[in-house]
Amino acid sequence: MLRLRTIVVAIGSAIALGAVLPGVAGAHSFFVEKKELKAASENQKLASILLSSKLKGTINGVPIEITCTATKLEEGTLEKAGESKLKIKFAVCFMKKTETGKPQELMSHCEVKEPFTWNVKDLLATVGGSVADEWRPETGAIFAKVELKGTGVGENCELPSGSGETAEGSYNIEGVEICEIVNPTEENKKHNFICVATNKMLLFGGREGGYSGTFEVALASGDEYSAH
Repeated sequence: MLRLRTIVVAIGSAIALGAVLPGVAGAHSFFVEKKELKAASENQKLASILLSSKLKGTINGVPIEITCTATKLEEGTLEKAGESKLKIKFAVCFMKKTETGKPQELMSHCEVKEPFTWNVKDLLATVGGSVADEWRPETGAIFAKVELKGTGVGENCELPSGSGETAEGSYNIEGVEICEIVNPTEENKKHNFICVATNKMLLFGGREGGYSGTFEVALASGDEYSAH
């Protein structure tokens, strides 16, 4: 029987000389072709490419990393008052052990159930003196569930080997994520968003962890946009 555990993720971006600070919500807005989005009728659909992303954490005392090499934005909109909604799909995932002082070990006997999605509501916020994206679950407290299981008949997702302890289970991902926007105030057709895992503000299964990913976001219309 799968055991339900909680992965608490508070995600930060290394902005302002590497300092990671909580986002401070303010009077920020998105602008499209230099016009501020002020009404629901002005919402803008997004298009995006996200090639790879990683979740880091600790399970049964062993640090692990889940890499998903086919991650993309399924749905997204820019909205008034600097808000937006995102649905991000994670696929083609594998898990590694990342113990300090030891070579990384691919856990081929563990399988990540795919795809899993994050449903995100975000708000522009001030982080390290710059405009950044603050992500929270769209509803409730949970972004997504990640399920791990053994591969094949009789395979146990044991961690570490020989311990009898398993990483098999269903894990909630919840918390806050802060992602840097590269040159947010410049009018461009595309903007890069950078989420960087740090071990100061992040918890994964009650211990330090995080999320990292870099992706490019454009408007489906092809118009230029900015965040102020």
